[in-house]
Parts: sequence; structure tokens; C-alpha cells
Amino acid sequence: MESDTTQDLTQAEAASPDRVTLARLAELTGVSLRVVTDIVNDRRSGSVRYSERTRQRVLATARQVGYRPNRSYRNHFRRRHGAVAVLAQALGFIPERVLDLLTIAAHRRDWLLVVERLNPEGELPRVIRESCVDGLMLFSTPSPAVREAVDRFGIPTVQANTNDRTGPGCISFDEEGAIRQALALFARRGRRRVAYVRQRPSGVGPAHYAYEVRLGVLAELAGAQGLEVLPVCTCKPAAVADVRTWLAQHPQADALLLSTPSLAGPVWRAALEAGRPVPEALSLIVLGPGYQAGGLPIQPTELTVTHEALARQTIAALDAVVAGQCPAPVTLPYTLVPGETL
Repeated sequence: MESDTTQDLTQAEAASPDRVTLARLAELTGVSLRVVTDIVNDRRSGSVRYSERTRQRVLATARQVGYRPNRSYRNHFRRRHGAVAVLAQALGFIPERVLDLLTIAAHRRDWLLVVERLNPEGELPRVIRESCVDGLMLFSTPSPAVREAVDRFGIPTVQANTNDRTGPGCISFDEEGAIRQALALFARRGRRRVAYVRQRPSGVGPAHYAYEVRLGVLAELAGAQGLEVLPVCTCKPAAVADVRTWLAQHPQADALLLSTPSLAGPVWRAALEAGRPVPEALSLIVLGPGYQAGGLPIQPTELTVTHEALARQTIAALDAVVAGQCPAPVTLPYTLVPGETL
């Protein structure tokens, strides 16, 4: 006699008349319904036995006839939701290529990938409120309310480039190493007066750790390279006028370190308008986790965390925490992408 769950699954799939059912798949392969059910749902019942050859034959036939499993029942068998989520304050926080790679990796693991906004001052994301995913990938620092809910529901979580850099499954960037590389490049180019350029903080959510780390290392190491550190240039996004005003106030500046690729275009235009063209009068180095700096007619010199490294490490950490492990925190290095702005 077939198990109750197998009968329920067969009935549920039979509700769609155009769908190839488990019963039809069993008929086509000459294998019992219980064996077919276990194979397509990737599970082994205690009393069900089958060879690898039988498994491959059933799976090959399923692909040939276009069998599509009932996802809800399959996840019930596996005692999981069959989905993972990416959370960030804005999708712009995640490079498009990284999201593509995460989607591919999730598909290979038979996960649905849910993307939801992480509102630092609003209600909890739905995937957390309903505890309907097997794991979370956070690309923005979560609020205390989100942390409490994740802990309460016991949702396996990894964090990429958030303010939590020491917990299990946390991935941070080597900001100190990036500043060291940038200063060495400026010094080699003969630049002597460097400034850090950043966007004006939004005031929403906690400040990101990278700002304080970068400025601290900049102040500590610049002297060893024979460099003078000028006051920080803080500007609105795409605010050419802010940068142009700052350049007028600091005519001695000859090297700018940009906190994010989105500043590359505005800073390049401001320098041109101020009569300080890049790279003749000013050197620019762009920092960022693998984003493409836009708005420039020339290729920017960048220090980046590659898309592939970030996606690969995020998925590896998620695999571990979903499996109940506690992976050690990881720090990803910045890689130099040579350009024409140095």
C-alpha cells in the first residue's frame, strides 16, 4: 500500500490535467510510485530501496516528458521552505552581477530566491515576519528589531559588508588593505596631498564601518608614504557644485580617493570645470565592492572586491549556516583594476 503522503501528492498533481503526474512517471518507467516519489523528491524512506541506475533512469524520463514536481509537497517531505532571501536597504546596494550569480547558485540548489527591501525604520520584511525561508543573506546592516526576529525564529543568516564583521557567516572587506594600496599608488605617481571624498550620509540606519576604518588608516599611514591628508570632501550624490567648491578651497589637492563608484562621474566633471583635469592635475582612485564606476569618458582606476568573490563567499557561508554549521568570518581583499585616472 502506498503511503498517505504519496497518495496526497499524486492527487494534488492530478488536479492539473495537463501536468505529467507521478503516477504517469511511474507507469512510463515501470517503477513503483513510492520509489518514483522518493527519487524526484530527493529523499529515501526507510523501507524504499533503489539503485543508482534506477534513479538516473527515472530522472532522465522526468526531464524527457517535462515532469514538474509539486514544490509545496516536495518541500514538506524535505522539511524546509525551499527558498532563501536577499535583503538590503536598496537593490542598488548589491551589484547586478552579484545578484545574477546568487540567482544561479540558488537555482542549482533548488532554492527560490526572494529579494526584499530591508527598511531600517519600518516593519519587518515579510520573509522574516512569516519565517518562510531557509536562509537569509543580508547586504545592509539590520536594525535591532530585525536581529531580534531573526534570532527568535532561528533563521540561518549570513551578512555581507554590514557592520557585523565578527559573527558566524559574516563577510567583510579589507578596508585597511585597500587604503594601503591606494596610498602606495598615489605615492608612486608622485602625488603628495590626498583627500577622501564621500557622499553625505542619508541619516537612515547606522553609519557604515568602512568610513571610520578608511579615515583611521589614511591618517595613520599617509605620513609613511610622504603624503599629507586634507579635510574630507563630503558632497551630495551627483553634486558637481559641492566638489567644485571643495576644490576651490583646497587648491593644493592632487589626489582624491572616492568612497563609492557613483561619485566618479561628478568628481571628474567638477575637476574639469575647476581647471584641474583628471589625471593631469588630479589623480582619482575609486573604492567599491565590484561596482562599475560610470559617467567618465575614460576608464577609472579602481580598487574593488570582485563580484565573483563576493557571490561565491556569500553562498558558501549560506550553505554552511543552513546546514547548521558556524563558519568563521571572512575578509575579502580589494583587487586593483588599472585605469586612466591615476
